[in-house]
Amino acid sequence: MGTSYNLIITEGAQIDILDASDWYEQQKKELGKLFMLAIDKCINLILNNPFSFALFYLQIRKANTNKFPYSIYFQIDESNKTVTIFAVTHGHRNEDSWKKRIDK
Repeated sequence: MGTSYNLIITEGAQIDILDASDWYEQQKKELGKLFMLAIDKCINLILNNPFSFALFYLQIRKANTNKFPYSIYFQIDESNKTVTIFAVTHGHRNEDSWKKRIDK
């Protein structure tokens, strides 16, 4: 098992997660909670072995959640043992919206 990494979730990614969770909760009671569990599980997989996910754009990697059509976009800082999550987006959403976040 790999060395666990520290986690940073940007404000944009936090908003992505909360907005999606709220939307799912409005569709069906408890579905927002199940979405959050899927996100947590995916984040734990990332933290335990971030290099197992392929590079997607520049130094950004992509991890897909189970059961929900969402992807987590993150970057690894090996020297600080940190994973930074920039976005959590639906599979059919335009990727350009989150790409702007990494240029800051």
